Amino acid sequence: KVYTRMGPGPNDRGLSRRHIMQAVDASLKRLGTGWIDLYNIHAYDRATPEDETLEALDAVVRAGKVRYLGASNLNARYLVRMHQKQKHRGLAPFVN
Repeated sequence: KVYTRMGPGPNDRGLSRRHIMQAVDASLKRLGTGWIDLYNIHAYDRATPEDETLEALDAVVRAGKVRYLGASNLNARYLVRMHQKQKHRGLAPFVN
C-alpha cells in the first residue's frame, strides 16, 4: 500500500514519484521478493500532480516491480478521472 507515512522525512508520504519508487523498493526488500502482485494507493494526494502519480505507477509496472495496480478509499469521480487518463495515455490501469 502507498500513501501513509512511511518515515519522518518529507518524501515519506504521499503519491509523488520519489515516494512511490522508494516505497516499492522498500517493500520488495522487506518482502524478499522480485515483484509485488498488487500495489494499492489508499488516498488522494493534493500536493502531487495526478499525472506524476500515474506515470510513477506505470513506471513500476513497466519495470516489473509491480504486476497490478489497485486503489481503495477513493471517491468514484477521482477514480474515473484517473482511469480515463491511464487509458488515454496508455498507462498501466487500476484493476479494481
